[in-house]
This record gives sequence, C-alpha cells and structure tokens, in this order.
Amino acid sequence: MKVLKGKRLLVVVIGLTGVVAGVGWWVSHRPATTHQQSAQATYYCPMHPTYTSDRPGDCPICNMRLVKREPEAASPQPTAAQAMRSALSPTPGRWTRTASLRLLA
Repeated sequence: MKVLKGKRLLVVVIGLTGVVAGVGWWVSHRPATTHQQSAQATYYCPMHPTYTSDRPGDCPICNMRLVKREPEAASPQPTAAQAMRSALSPTPGRWTRTASLRLLA
C-alpha cells in the first residue's frame, strides 16, 4: 500500500509540474496586444475635460463640439546608469567654487 501511495504522489507532483510549466509557457508566448490595437479614439469637451466620449459629437453640457484627444508621446526614460551619471556630475556652482583674485598694482 505504501508503494502505491508513493507512486500516486509522484504522478500528482509530475502532473502539477507539467500544468504549471504549460501555463507559464502559454503566458509568455501569447500574443500581446499593442497600444494601437487597444487604444480607441477618445473625444472630450474643451470646456468640460472630464466629459469624454468614444465617438465625435457635441457636449451634452454646453453643446460644444467634442475634440479628439491626441495620444501622448512617450518620453524616453533614462537608464539607471544615465540617471546616476547626471546626478553625480559636477555642475558649475554646485560643487565647484570659483575664487576671484585681485592684483594690487
């Protein structure tokens, strides 16, 4: 009986390992949705920016024409090395002192 329980436990452990590995593979290989696919046009009222719509038309509050919201440009983020380099670089007046020397004639 003990041998049968040990085999059964081994089969369960191998089966669960296979399931976890399969789910991990599926998550890493599934097609990712791009920003352009998932982003839909959004329209907003210039006078009431909190009112948004998914299609053009007029604002129900003030009857102004809704304006299409432009996608924000992605600003490049500096790498950690670039951020440290710029933070530690000496700039004039920050860590350096200039002395003026007067000559007496």
